[in-house]
Amino acid sequence: MKETLLFLDELDFLLKCAEDTYALYLKNQKTFLFAKILRRQNQEIRVLLRHNGFIAPEDIQPEILALFQHLNVWCEIWDHECEARNPALGDEFVFENAVNFPKDAVESLRQHKAALTGDH
Repeated sequence: MKETLLFLDELDFLLKCAEDTYALYLKNQKTFLFAKILRRQNQEIRVLLRHNGFIAPEDIQPEILALFQHLNVWCEIWDHECEARNPALGDEFVFENAVNFPKDAVESLRQHKAALTGDH
């Protein structure tokens, strides 16, 4: 349980960092600068999920996999678009992604973390 809680704590922190960056991205005309920072943060989340997701209980594995799948698709599209466009830091950087961010899965992971810590 301790390993799971540490994993979920780190995941929650990284998700909050990415959420803050995404808010800045939206506030700043969706510029490549913030998209690039978000790409780095999403990669950190992917690495965490890949190296530690297996320690989470079976009942939250679908949520972990949904988030991992979204990030895999998002990063592949991001990389392709970045290479194709070669944007400057101030350029707008927007693209379509059919695999939407799994808000419900992330909320479920946060609820699971709260249940482990007693923070309901």
